[in-house]
Amino acid sequence: MHNFNILASISIEDLEKSPSSTLYRILSTTKKQEFNSNERILFTCYNKVKQETLDYISWCLNHNDIPMFFVVLSTNQDNVRDFFTDIDNSVTVNTDIVPVPAVKKTADPLFYNSHLCPHAWAGFHVWPDGNTSPCCDYDGSFKNLNIKDNTFEEILYSDDMAEIRDQFRNNKVPAGCAGCIKKEQYGLSRRSIAQHKMKNIVGVIDYESEGNLMYMGGHLGNLCNLKCRICNSSFSSSIAAEDIKHGTESQKIKALANNKENRWSKNSQNFWDELKDHSDVCNIEFLGGEPLLLKEYINYIEWLVDNNLSNNVMLELTTNGTVLPDVIANHANKFLHVGVTFSIDNIGKRFEFERSGANWDSVEKNIKYMIDQPSCQVGINTTVNIQNVYYIPELLDWVESLNLSYHSLNVLDDPYFMSIHSVVPSFIEPTITKLKTYKDQSKVQHIIDCLEQSTTTSGDELFAYMDHKDNIRRQDFTKSHPEVSAILKK
Repeated sequence: MHNFNILASISIEDLEKSPSSTLYRILSTTKKQEFNSNERILFTCYNKVKQETLDYISWCLNHNDIPMFFVVLSTNQDNVRDFFTDIDNSVTVNTDIVPVPAVKKTADPLFYNSHLCPHAWAGFHVWPDGNTSPCCDYDGSFKNLNIKDNTFEEILYSDDMAEIRDQFRNNKVPAGCAGCIKKEQYGLSRRSIAQHKMKNIVGVIDYESEGNLMYMGGHLGNLCNLKCRICNSSFSSSIAAEDIKHGTESQKIKALANNKENRWSKNSQNFWDELKDHSDVCNIEFLGGEPLLLKEYINYIEWLVDNNLSNNVMLELTTNGTVLPDVIANHANKFLHVGVTFSIDNIGKRFEFERSGANWDSVEKNIKYMIDQPSCQVGINTTVNIQNVYYIPELLDWVESLNLSYHSLNVLDDPYFMSIHSVVPSFIEPTITKLKTYKDQSKVQHIIDCLEQSTTTSGDELFAYMDHKDNIRRQDFTKSHPEVSAILKK
């Protein structure tokens, strides 16, 4: 066939009788950094096939970075020929029938598509109290599925997770996923970025099956050295200590409980041992608290390296930036991918106010140090809330000065009184006007949309909360954020 060197021969009809990961697995072992000019991947098709099968072929080729130029097609089906050539007319098409061995049907494949979310098949997210959910954007958690009481398999193959998988298979939106999917109208959601953040596993999942444990994510307890104003004692041991000393009776009770239940990392050896027993886990994403304060986490990273497992692992870390991740910098080149995301909501003294306990100069220095590490992808996540939304243009100017791999602007949902979904009427117009001064409106339009669609509130809960924190921390919101304070209280 044109004297091509055929690297792989794939029957499209057979893909519809095989597990859904079949094509991806073939292509992932066939792809090269550079193909020779006469090398090709052969697809054959002599019977009618489904459109979703063709769409999946296109996705697989793209996801494996294989240009259509290196595809040769043998088919007598006009729609198949047109599908390939419409994507790239450089595809070589041959009408000669190539003998294809008969393949016995082994599955009714459900090919990956934009409706499916890999999280429901690949693993789970651990919350600070040990409860679990499919991912960090899921609304709520499985109270009866806790890593302190259940094995990894019991969680992944639980009735709760099975129901979510069934709903996705039937093109339904699970109730706990509705909020995440709603984000897609403003930009990216957890589901839509999964094919990138879970690049090494999204294609090897058989979505018609119950999945396999390949992903582990979570908030590793509430051990944290900061007291961020948008956070609470569930995620910060420093806030818990503050609430025990200065909080209301209900806050004290909750903080005491959180310091007991959410510090499971102090007695977490069983978790780390079980994680090590699952060496197929190759996509890891941990948050805090502050994960870099956990020696168990650091030891696990070194264990992956020492046991020659890291080269297949995509590692994602979210940090507050106060602790220099030397262990990441020292070992990043030994991993398939390392992403370090810094949580940065503002700059300068406003940053220090919003994330009490942090030093801006030190954090900025750590960010720039990590950017200079050649094997790390460094990004920033900004949680847009009532404190910082007015200053987003200044933050974006600072972000632009850095050589970052990515920057995300996510709108805070909880606590609601700190969210821009519910604001005092005087706050909306001046803030939108300020946001409209930014040179690239595409970056802030979803924030403007949120403000325009927000409900109004008296602000009493916000003012009481800020006054209380100012008093016990000896801070002054009116001085650190004078412009916001002024328009909030007009």
